[in-house]
Amino acid sequence: MRVRILVVIALAATLAACGGESSPDDEPTTSTTTTEVRSKPSPTRPPAAVVTAQFRQFATMDNAILDAIGVQVCRAARGNNLKGTISTNQVGLRMTQTEAVDFTYLVAKTYCPEVELPPIGPLLSTAPTSPASPTASATPPAPAMTITPGTWLVGTHVQPGTYETTTDSTDILDACYWARLSGTSGELGDVLANGNVQGRGIVTIKPTDTAFETRCTWTKLG
Repeated sequence: MRVRILVVIALAATLAACGGESSPDDEPTTSTTTTEVRSKPSPTRPPAAVVTAQFRQFATMDNAILDAIGVQVCRAARGNNLKGTISTNQVGLRMTQTEAVDFTYLVAKTYCPEVELPPIGPLLSTAPTSPASPTASATPPAPAMTITPGTWLVGTHVQPGTYETTTDSTDILDACYWARLSGTSGELGDVLANGNVQGRGIVTIKPTDTAFETRCTWTKLG
């Protein structure tokens, strides 16, 4: 009887030992959760910062001012009036024309990228150069009513007509010399008439005269 009890005890101990072992199926499973890591979007630079990055002279300008310029430029771009805005920026911001064009286009592309901008070329204001007409001549200045000392072309510098002068000296060396000329070569043959005035003198310059030479001042009569 004692032997049977010992056998039962030993069998129970064996079963207990077997029941305490864990089978491969009983091993705890580890669940892995995959977390999607999304990169944070990079912060968008303010439009004013984009502009000042290229035009460093405006780095200290208040962003509100640049924003206001952006509103004006975009309004002009939508209204197809960028040329006027370029001129305004050129004068107001003290830029060259090329700088004003680059600045205006950068502001437009930054503040209103959805607006289609026109080509730059037609917006550049260049002074038209037209060949001079072979028959065109410059308009001469209006001939003076007073003739001062010197040699003057009739019809260009002085008008034909009757002039008078007065001199105070009676010395022949201080007399008012005058000459109507048919040319300006300086040769004696160019002299049509001449004289020396002491006191009051009058001379008539004809439309056919080429030049008039004098050493004093004459005033046109009439």
